[in-house]
Amino acid sequence: MLTAPERQLALLSAKLDEMTRHRDHVAAELDRAEVDAKPIDVESRVKEVADRVWNLADQVTSTEPAIQREALSQFVERIDLKFSECPRGKKMEYRPTTGEIVFRGGSHSFASRGDRI
Repeated sequence: MLTAPERQLALLSAKLDEMTRHRDHVAAELDRAEVDAKPIDVESRVKEVADRVWNLADQVTSTEPAIQREALSQFVERIDLKFSECPRGKKMEYRPTTGEIVFRGGSHSFASRGDRI
């Protein structure tokens, strides 16, 4: 370490700590930028998605319900439905009002009351 007067050591130490934190922050930003800058092979990704869609279309048009369920489960993570209460005489009916389909990979599809759920 450099020699400095005793009264300046605390100041120099704090400044060195600040510079070290800044260096670490810049290094982390650089790492993120390098990850984001990786090229994407668009053609192979499109071909992969197209193959999956054609496979899904073949499976969904199958007459076997088990094959249809398996095909949809490969694409759909979950389906969330919200219902409203509707009094019907002495009974209560629950009608779907909105819904959300969450696909594997993070995309979403929403349906409102005007859409067919």
